[in-house]
Amino acid sequence: MWKKATTCFVFLFFFVGFLFAQSPSRIQRVFEKGDYPKTRDLILKSIEKDSVNVAAKYFNSLLFLLDPFRQNTDSARWFINSAIDDFSKADEGMLNDLEKTEISEDTLNWQKLEVTKEAFMEAKAVSTVASMDYFLRYYPDAPQKQRVIFMRDSLAYNETRKENTWQAYLKYTEYYPESTYYDEAMELYHKLLYEEQTHDNKLTSYINFLKSNPKTPYRNDIELKILQRTTIHEAWENFISFITEYPETIYRKMVIDILYYLDKEKGYDQYDLLLSFSNNTDSLNMTKTLEWHTLFPVYHEEKYGFLSLTGEEILENQFSGILKDYYCGGINDELLQVTKGGDKQSLITRRGVVLIDDIVGFQDLGSGVLLIEFKDGKRLYHKSGFLMTDVTYEEAEVMDVEWVKTKTKSGYGVISLMGEEILENEYRSIEKQGDFLLIEKEGTFSKTTFAHLEEMVLEDQITLDFDFDDYEVIGDSLLLTYNGNKEALYDSNLDQIIPEGLHQTFTYGAAWYIKKDNGFQIFNRNSETLLNQTFPYMEVNNGWMAIKRTDDWLLLSQHYKVLPMRGLDSIKLINDYTAFIEKGDTLQLIFDNGKTEWLQPDEQVELLRSKGAATKNRAEYIKITSDDYHKILSKDGGFRMDGRFDDLDFLTDSLLVFTKKDKKGIVDINGEEVLGAYYDAIDEKEGLISLLDDGELGCYNPRTKTRIPTKYETVIAEFGDYFIITSEGGKGLIDQENEEITPAVYSEFKAWNDTSFWAKDTSGWALLTYSQEEIMDGMSDLTTIAEVEKETFLKILKDQNYGVLSNSQGVILEPGYNDIVNVGTMERPVFFAEQHLETASIFVVTYFDKKGETIRSQAYRPEEYDRIYCDL
Repeated sequence: MWKKATTCFVFLFFFVGFLFAQSPSRIQRVFEKGDYPKTRDLILKSIEKDSVNVAAKYFNSLLFLLDPFRQNTDSARWFINSAIDDFSKADEGMLNDLEKTEISEDTLNWQKLEVTKEAFMEAKAVSTVASMDYFLRYYPDAPQKQRVIFMRDSLAYNETRKENTWQAYLKYTEYYPESTYYDEAMELYHKLLYEEQTHDNKLTSYINFLKSNPKTPYRNDIELKILQRTTIHEAWENFISFITEYPETIYRKMVIDILYYLDKEKGYDQYDLLLSFSNNTDSLNMTKTLEWHTLFPVYHEEKYGFLSLTGEEILENQFSGILKDYYCGGINDELLQVTKGGDKQSLITRRGVVLIDDIVGFQDLGSGVLLIEFKDGKRLYHKSGFLMTDVTYEEAEVMDVEWVKTKTKSGYGVISLMGEEILENEYRSIEKQGDFLLIEKEGTFSKTTFAHLEEMVLEDQITLDFDFDDYEVIGDSLLLTYNGNKEALYDSNLDQIIPEGLHQTFTYGAAWYIKKDNGFQIFNRNSETLLNQTFPYMEVNNGWMAIKRTDDWLLLSQHYKVLPMRGLDSIKLINDYTAFIEKGDTLQLIFDNGKTEWLQPDEQVELLRSKGAATKNRAEYIKITSDDYHKILSKDGGFRMDGRFDDLDFLTDSLLVFTKKDKKGIVDINGEEVLGAYYDAIDEKEGLISLLDDGELGCYNPRTKTRIPTKYETVIAEFGDYFIITSEGGKGLIDQENEEITPAVYSEFKAWNDTSFWAKDTSGWALLTYSQEEIMDGMSDLTTIAEVEKETFLKILKDQNYGVLSNSQGVILEPGYNDIVNVGTMERPVFFAEQHLETASIFVVTYFDKKGETIRSQAYRPEEYDRIYCDL
């Protein structure tokens, strides 16, 4: 019985409680009266009795936004979210009760918006990354979401910028990949990373950075730096290494263009290799092909064009102006300065591509480098069109093929072919002499070499010591410096051979030695004994070293071909090959191959040099004389000839003049007599030997062994296989047998071909055969206008009309033109022949090749003719 009663009581309790909990009207009435503490109690009791309680939770959310229950927005958020969740579970009865209190889904959502708005205001008031992240985590559907994200990202980015390290920017991009500042952060990340890891500006740093960061946005900049640094010197090999290492580089074409012009300087000896690296072989081949053409200009319909010497059109008529220097043709320039319209001049390639616009002029410095003059100054460009540097220069020149010396108002400097600054423009002078680069600043000099300077540039540590005030480069590989009264000697590696000191430095070939107050000291021998001694006196040349010691002389061979000779009484160095030594009564000549010639006390030694010797100051022979006896030895001590003469000397490289009883004759180097001693004087000029006897002249031709008797007034001149003689003031020709070819009535002769020659008298020039027949006459002027191998072309003037003759073809152009100019080259002529038709006031110009065949013909009015005529 008790059990039943208990069960009924519990049921009744929960039923009443259910009714109480689900009746929001009372809570609403108390809330609307503003009795918030009582409202709070009712809410808590209601929720305690039923956790699924839309109204209680809704009003609790309201309370958490009102004083005195305002605690934090999180509670308001939790209860409104829970109320909304409960609303989705409510049955029809609950919904009816809620409707009575006017609590609907919209009401709940509106409260949620209010809570969200309050939370946003709180987060905004704090304005920290954490507050914004907190809001986003608990209010993911907030209408302020995008604004909060932007504020959060902005706050985080401000913090990142304050730190300003690549690590901070990287972290930011990882945390906020959708941030408005993502791109900027990534840009700064790459920038700071690049700057930090390459701050030392060393080549190795750039190379390593690129390997570690292949996708860096600074790749092009880094590749350019690597290219500039690695191609400072020995450019060809380093350029190839660069494009091999970086095959996808944007600078590939630039590299190929530079290599093309470097290869051209060397005669295209690596052209096939260059093609293998090029992505556009057709373009390279066309450029190379067009460069072989020599050009001349043509003018038609007020436009200029350019043709090859065969008449092929290289550049069609499209230019309104060209340089006047081009009018005379023979143009081998790779680039042309032309005007296309107006008065602005352009630099174009032979393909007609405009390389640089609005120029004043240009200089081709070689190695593909151009100094372009603009109205505001001069700048350096490469022939492929890229600006090497934007600095304005006064002048520039290529040094050592691959470097460019520049000059500005501040002084001289050096850049590479890629425009990399090697030396700033701050020096008084920069000169390459031998293996050395000598740099002057404020009156003192610094020494370096291209290789040494390259190493310093690669390490970004250029250190120049200006520690001497003058210098002398000896034989390209030695540098003698002067610092006041002190001298020092350096080799091409800049190693000091002779330390700086108060002495005089001497070099002769491989010999290096100094003279001090107490004597001479040697620096080029391997012997420690010699190096550590001071000698009273020395004589040195390229072959020998003669050293005076305290008690004797020492003879050393510079090339170690002869063993040292000690205990000598005296030494005289005759030349690089021979030394004269004396020991007691013994006199000797010792040659650098070890041969010895014994001398008698009455014999004299004299040096002889043949007329054709390559080095004028080095005698090739030694003459030993005694009374009327002469003996000649070669430079290696070998016997050549001897004989009894009053005098003997070289006439040519193989003939000698000898004298006997005041008469002169000729012998060859082997002592064989060529001409007896019958002449008063013998002389040689241009291969012909003049003979004088009793005031009359003859000659001897050593090549044909022909002798012309001494019977003429002046020196005889050679004329092919004939001779020009002078008699009674006129000139004539004789043959090898002294037979007359022409009488001596002419003033001048010109060689023509094997059967004929030109002779000039008072009536002009005539063409004669060697059999004395006249071919043509009446020529008032002859001018060589071209020479093709053995063929000569003469521009002739007859009866005021010009023509062209060939010594192998005969008449090329009959004399009938007012003027003829060669607008080709001497080796590949094109004849510009003009006829003036006075009645029509027209100039007809015809271009002929070397065979007289027409290439082109054009009629001009006088004002047009002036724009094409070559006024040599």
